[in-house]
Amino acid sequence: MKQRIGKIQTILITTMVALNALAASALPQTTDQESMKDMPILRPQKTYVVTGKEDWSALTGFGTKTAEITMMNLMMIGGSGMEHMSMRTDRASSAPETVSPSPNGQQVRATITPNPPKVGQNQLDLFISGPDGKPLSGLKLQATVEMTNMDMGVAHPTVEEVEPGHYVVKPTFSMLGPWQVRVVDAGVPGKFHSDFLFDVGSKTPWSQPQPWHVELTQPLDKPQIGKNTLVFRVLNPQGEPVKGAKVQVSVTMTSMNMGTAHPKVVEKDGVYSTQVEFTMLGPWRVTLRIAPPNAKPFVQNFDFEVKAE
Repeated sequence: MKQRIGKIQTILITTMVALNALAASALPQTTDQESMKDMPILRPQKTYVVTGKEDWSALTGFGTKTAEITMMNLMMIGGSGMEHMSMRTDRASSAPETVSPSPNGQQVRATITPNPPKVGQNQLDLFISGPDGKPLSGLKLQATVEMTNMDMGVAHPTVEEVEPGHYVVKPTFSMLGPWQVRVVDAGVPGKFHSDFLFDVGSKTPWSQPQPWHVELTQPLDKPQIGKNTLVFRVLNPQGEPVKGAKVQVSVTMTSMNMGTAHPKVVEKDGVYSTQVEFTMLGPWRVTLRIAPPNAKPFVQNFDFEVKAE
């Protein structure tokens, strides 16, 4: 019995090999080059050169409308929790009042177009200068855009420097409500950090809030060699004087290295005073490092020119 099964298996294998050989001989014999003749040749209709400055958020998916279309789809899907959400509001609201003070004394002026901001793509222009007032160029800025009252994801639009110290970011707001645009320097962590809050749907034009700042109550119009009294107040974003701030003063000459002095500060009822000493004629800088109670520290500089009478 075993011998008969072995013979049958041998016959089947031999038959299969013969059939495969017969099928292969029936096919037309062509070389690789001949077989390529009938294959379609794909020719690009348009070529692109990647420059590294592309806004990929605008070139992929639905472009700048991606966030809006995603939101509309969620609203139309039953059970998403958003199908009855209104994207329209007629309420008026005040402009936001939060801009993070820079820990290194940079000054930031911001504008947004259109104003008030709208649902869709907007343009945020940032004009950044250093402690000396000169445009701060070459920052490697990165931006994030997100809603502050619900999780709508985080977008990362590109930031482009169009002129020295002038940076442009184009945030897309997919629906009405409160949004935050955060801009940080990715090259040097902590060198620059600023938050901008927008109430999309508000009828009130957005304006950049006044940050924490120092106000000289007795302007030092004619600084002189020797000791000069500097009297100032620390004001919060609402313009109110603040008591109990910790103040560190540095006095340096900007044209040469004359060392750095750190005079003491005296406070009385929210009015601060210090004695700054200029030891020779020329340009001097007084740097105030302020740590207000329950707020982030900030830096403000005052430049003086000591001239001969």
